[in-house]
Amino acid sequence: MNKLFVLAALLITVPCGAVQSAHPDENPNPSFSLHISAAQDTVKVGSTIQIDLTLANTTDHEISIAYMGAFWVYKFVVLDEKNKPVPPPKPQVSKDGHPIRRIHVGSGFVRHVEVGKTLGDSIELNGLFDFSQPGKYTIQAQRMDESAKSVVKSNQIVLTVSQ
Repeated sequence: MNKLFVLAALLITVPCGAVQSAHPDENPNPSFSLHISAAQDTVKVGSTIQIDLTLANTTDHEISIAYMGAFWVYKFVVLDEKNKPVPPPKPQVSKDGHPIRRIHVGSGFVRHVEVGKTLGDSIELNGLFDFSQPGKYTIQAQRMDESAKSVVKSNQIVLTVSQ
């Protein structure tokens, strides 16, 4: 009888837990909003692709944002014209055939953002994604909102890479 009770309790508990965690990223009241832009809508293959990010405090109080550099705190989703994820670039190779690796270093600190104020940042995406093929790329940034326990997504921009 006890085994049957435990089994029934598990069958009831597991689906309820699954329902609760089905959309943990959705939060109607994030602490901040994100906006991204590029200096140009069209660039040539091999050009630097720099994205400017703006984080705006959307609360009625000052917020504290952990910061370690854009490379560490933002996730980027980049899709090609077929809506497929863009892979990282092919590794660069030195003259003697050894791969050249980029190492991102830095230190972390907390930045305070007053009500209605913004923080600006920028990042070069060439080292993170392969933009060697001409086409249209859709770019979106994401960042975890620790206080709201949700992921905040930016607007999407479309960048055209031409020959």
